[in-house]
Amino acid sequence: MNTSASNSNKFQDEPKTPDVSDGMGEFPMSQSFMNLSIEEQEMKKEEWRKELAEVEYEIQTMRQVLTSKLRKSSELKRKLGITAWGEFSNDITQGLRNVKETSTFQTIEEKVEEVSKAISSAPLYQKTETALKTTAEKTTTFLGGITGGLSAKIGAVKNSDTFRSMEERVGSVYTNVKVTSLK
Repeated sequence: MNTSASNSNKFQDEPKTPDVSDGMGEFPMSQSFMNLSIEEQEMKKEEWRKELAEVEYEIQTMRQVLTSKLRKSSELKRKLGITAWGEFSNDITQGLRNVKETSTFQTIEEKVEEVSKAISSAPLYQKTETALKTTAEKTTTFLGGITGGLSAKIGAVKNSDTFRSMEERVGSVYTNVKVTSLK
């Protein structure tokens, strides 16, 4: 493949920078302009300068009007209690709603649903699900046995003579402290 040919094709559609005609930084003029006399060319250029000044003035005026309108909009939003966060949140909500309404999103949602159904009905998935359920049941039974044994041991300790004696002593100390603090 010829590299220089591919590079020239690559930039073929891009606009070309015009050559400088007289070294004064101006772009080349059309042939019809070049056929005018020097006085007519200067008059045409002066006409274009005036038109450019008018357009730039209009642009500046529009910017000022836009700035004024933006200030007024911000003031009204502030008075209405509309915050930037509220607007952002509404924009996000509306954007999500718009995305969900697109046919592309709905098609993708349908395909995901189909894949999900296919996976859940697959034999390997069914076997894995059954194995996990069995494991969970056995684990629950095992842990239930451990906690049941612990509960029985704690109950036995509570019913022992040593625990009751200690419970009575703590109770009498509490009563003595309470009575002493009331005096």
